[in-house]
Amino acid sequence: MNIKFLTNLLRSIFFILFLSSYSYSGEIIKFVSLDKDKPQNISGELFLPQEIKGRVPAMVVVHGTGGIDDRTKYFAENLPKFGIAVFIVDFKSGIFSSPSDRPPVDTFLPMSFAALNILRNNPNIDPKKIGIMGFSLGGALTTISSLQENKNKWIGKDKEGFKVHVAYYPVCRYFLSKLESSSQIKSPMKVYWGTKDSYGDGEHCPKLKDRLTTISKSEVELESFEDGYHGFDGTVNVSFNDPAAIGGRATVMGNNVFAEKARKSSIDFIIKHLK
Repeated sequence: MNIKFLTNLLRSIFFILFLSSYSYSGEIIKFVSLDKDKPQNISGELFLPQEIKGRVPAMVVVHGTGGIDDRTKYFAENLPKFGIAVFIVDFKSGIFSSPSDRPPVDTFLPMSFAALNILRNNPNIDPKKIGIMGFSLGGALTTISSLQENKNKWIGKDKEGFKVHVAYYPVCRYFLSKLESSSQIKSPMKVYWGTKDSYGDGEHCPKLKDRLTTISKSEVELESFEDGYHGFDGTVNVSFNDPAAIGGRATVMGNNVFAEKARKSSIDFIIKHLK
């Protein structure tokens, strides 16, 4: 048997066994959006590593339009095993109920930076090592929160933004529309997308990759999944109306192989930039 193949196989087995050996529980934290004109009461659930020695890194995890589900919970269960706290925020309850009344993505920026501030004031969290990741709606929010102009608007020029950004199928055309000649990104970013995504990522994420090389001052990676659909890392297979989808109709379809690959890659990327 090829030695390299055997080594990679053993590493994968160890990774799976390690992830399956951990139980978790979280603390509910309530906070308020930074938008003073439209303050919004929101909350999140903080999951800490079982053994804390000093302050630990953390990731803010943002759900999609459907709300908190198995995708967000996966990272709440598994990132703490690597010494990284997870703060799953709820940006849906009391704010919107479906794609038809979902606010624009920019609406959630003051909420995401409020979550960053909350974690920075938590005695268990390293204030210099806080990242953000999200899925669909949360992925779009993850990408636009990387822009320096958005960070400056909500927490000021003198404070650092998120340390790392990980976005799953973030509707790349939306992020492209937000980029200007003066836009800058200073934090590492990883984007995952499927070529059959109903929101056009198959067409627009490659364009985004080219564009980001001109404005990013840090590492940027975009990883595609051939024939992958929106929500490829989830367990739901469904079609529904969404004004943001191409033609107003979205298809969500999970793929276990894609999910495992993307999740392992995400954890590796997060560890690389937070640990």
